This record gives sequence, C-alpha cells and structure tokens, in this order.
Amino acid sequence: MASTTEIPMEHERHHIAPEHDLIIIVKETKLHGEGRDREHFILVHEFEVAATVMREYRYFNVIFDNKQWADTGKGSYEIKGDDPAAWEVWLQLLHGCLDTTEVEAKISTIWNLLVLAVKYNFDGHCPELRKWFFAWYETFCKHKTLNQLVCRELLYPCYFFDHAVAFATVTEFLVYNMNGHIEEHMPDGVESIQKEHHMANNRVIGESNHHTHL
Repeated sequence: MASTTEIPMEHERHHIAPEHDLIIIVKETKLHGEGRDREHFILVHEFEVAATVMREYRYFNVIFDNKQWADTGKGSYEIKGDDPAAWEVWLQLLHGCLDTTEVEAKISTIWNLLVLAVKYNFDGHCPELRKWFFAWYETFCKHKTLNQLVCRELLYPCYFFDHAVAFATVTEFLVYNMNGHIEEHMPDGVESIQKEHHMANNRVIGESNHHTHL
C-alpha cells in the first residue's frame, strides 16, 4: 500500500469579538522554505466571532438553524474556498472593529472583499468599507510604484468604491503607458464576480491615443 504524507497544519487565532461564542474557520495553503526544501502547509485561520452578529445574515442564520450543525456541539463553522484575509476585514467590519488608519493588504484581497460581498450578501457599498479602501489606497501608494499590471488591477476597485482621484490616477497612467485598448485585469486566483458596471469585455478606455472614451 502506498504511503501518504500528511500536509502539516498551523493555526492562527484572530480575536474579533471580545465576547465570542463561535469560531469561523478558513483554511489556506501556504509555502515555506526554499528550493528542494520548500513544502506546502495548511494555515488554519480561526476567527473568534459573535454568533448573534453572524445571524444577521441569511446564509449563517440558515446554517445555525440546521439541526445537524447544532447537534455537533463544536461551536465552530468552517468556510471552504474563500480568502482568509478578506474574511478578516469583513468580520472586523461586521463586529464594528475595523481599523481604517494604516491599512495594508494585497490587491487580490480587495477583489476578494467584493467576491464575499456578493457571495454572502454583505453591503460592499457601506461607508466603513469605502473608508477602509481609501485608507488602503493611501498606504499602498506610499510603498508601491504604479505599473501597468497594478493599474489594470486597480481599475475596478477604484471604480466600485468611487475613489475619483485614484481612478483618474490609474487611468491616466494606462493612457500614457499602454498600447491598444485599456482593459481591467482581475488578479490571479480570484473568483469571477458579476461586476456592477457595463464595460463590455472589461474594456474601460478605447485606443490609448491620449483620448479617453469612458
């Protein structure tokens, strides 16, 4: 019989609600080491949350009212296939403890926030999340230099959160630094989402001849 090697797991606990009575579990596959010694491991994110807060959303209300879940007595629920970093932002927002000062996150996390909004019927247009995005963009610009790919990935988030200055900045960069049609780009590994605009084929701007066609 062929032997199987178990992928090691590490756990990371996130304290969201001081009076928590539920653990939301989100797993992600990570890599550590270099070269031939590089190996996969599973990072288990455990979010301490309040069940009453999660019950305000139909998806979780249905889950928690399910007798099979109630009979397990675990006091935890595992969410599969989602981005843990995006979940951390949403859970902080839902529990009223989202930090909007010095914000750091990957661009893919921004997209995944919107994926979760559609998936679980969260309000992606809420003022708190928009404020968070504005703080994120300011921090991002302090540490990153804009390039073609980054600007294409920023187009939709800047549009969605109505950040006029950021949208103007990235579109101007693309007009002067990209040949042909300017199209947004979704980061690798992000689920497709039904976006709230009518840009055909992801095209945002016409020919980059220094004349925009919004």
